[in-house]
Amino acid sequence: MTKRNFLGCMAVFVLWSVLDLLVHVIILSPHYQNTVALWREPDAMKPLFMYAGVLITSVAFTAIYSFLVKQRGARSGIIYGLLWGIGTGSAMGLWSYAVQPIPFSLAIIWVLGIITEGVLGGILLSLIIKEDV
Repeated sequence: MTKRNFLGCMAVFVLWSVLDLLVHVIILSPHYQNTVALWREPDAMKPLFMYAGVLITSVAFTAIYSFLVKQRGARSGIIYGLLWGIGTGSAMGLWSYAVQPIPFSLAIIWVLGIITEGVLGGILLSLIIKEDV
């Protein structure tokens, strides 16, 4: 892993961690309070596993961009992040809605949140991992 890839991965990890706090703690708090029976008690949650998941996903997101995106720049970063977000957001939000008794609005916010994270992550990578000269 090059220095730019490592920095890109860490930047995406920090960005996504902050956005996850914003989305899940601030925006979705009322939704979670209305569905409290579906979630672990706050003291029983496993934050280490949540951050491990974000880190692993950040590594995969960065590696795919680094290895497969050849024409790098803001446009490529936006398109890559959008496609990543649509794919992973739909999987998480819509599949969760299909198998769990969560409100559809919660699933949609998850989808939109992940699309937003993907686009912003793609832009961030496009600024850090430049075309090889």
